[in-house]
Amino acid sequence: LAKIDQMLTSFEAENRDAEYEKALVILQDGNVYECHGTAQSVYPDADLGDKIKGSIITHNHPAEYTEYSFSDLDCGLFEEFELQVLRGVDKRYGYELTRLHNEVDELKSIFEITESDDEAQHEMVKGWAVKRGYGYSRRLMDD
Repeated sequence: LAKIDQMLTSFEAENRDAEYEKALVILQDGNVYECHGTAQSVYPDADLGDKIKGSIITHNHPAEYTEYSFSDLDCGLFEEFELQVLRGVDKRYGYELTRLHNEVDELKSIFEITESDDEAQHEMVKGWAVKRGYGYSRRLMDD
């Protein structure tokens, strides 16, 4: 697992400022693929099909299009292909959905959520993860 984490972290560091989305996919059989997408999306399922079932995937969100958490499409991919771990990274945060545990960052009360662009989607994903029993966390990235 340490080697996998190192691979993911290194990919994220190299690509968090990229102009378009890229994904690193580690299949259950150990094969590793890099997928290239558009400014707003990357489609490992279109590139690799059902091979991604149960895999570990990380990807970047370009600054112009990030919601500072996973998009609804990301959550759908995680669920549909029963991914073990889905990670994402942008200029400010790194985030992770996992089936390995079901711990979720503490939910904020409605009064704590500001209109800031980096909270709304994060809170939605937290609620979604809690309902489904997935783990979810987000951390500030070091510059």
